[in-house]
Amino acid sequence: MPARRFERFSKGTSPMNEGREYLDCIDFVRVVSDYLERELTGEEVSLVEEHLNLCDGCGRYLDQMRQTIRLAGLLRQDELSEEIRPALLAAFRSRRRP
Repeated sequence: MPARRFERFSKGTSPMNEGREYLDCIDFVRVVSDYLERELTGEEVSLVEEHLNLCDGCGRYLDQMRQTIRLAGLLRQDELSEEIRPALLAAFRSRRRP
């Protein structure tokens, strides 16, 4: 599956980004899964990492996502109750990519 391009970049006006394209926090949340799955282009990865260097909140969000993925990976199918398994499957199936 080819990497998905960012639907939009935020254009900054602050002297820090000098009018260059950059990610805001909303953009970051939209692409965090693609970042973790290594589905971004080199340019997109650079923009994500530049944002992470400047934004502690998104850094914490990324850490939480990594922790969630790690913990979910520890679950074994036979450990899930009969009530939980269908709910989890429904949640994952209904997840839409932005």
